[in-house]
Amino acid sequence: MGPAAGPGPAYLRRFLWLRSADAGFWAPAVGVGETVAEGQLLGTVSTLDGAQILQEITAPAAGVSMFITSSPAVAADGLLLGLGAK
Repeated sequence: MGPAAGPGPAYLRRFLWLRSADAGFWAPAVGVGETVAEGQLLGTVSTLDGAQILQEITAPAAGVSMFITSSPAVAADGLLLGLGAK
């Protein structure tokens, strides 16, 4: 018996680049290749000491996480992740 068939390919219509509004510490809440719903929490940007969450990053549309920035330190307007949107 062969490998189990997956859900098949995902057809994406656009590519969204999500950025931080503030400089801080980026903590993603999803993994690369993960399917996400519109409004789902993708991660947070907090102060460097972690005492305060500055921004919650949510999915502006349903889609698939295409890449996630690997460095936790981000500048203001820093790139966080790419979302392929359905």
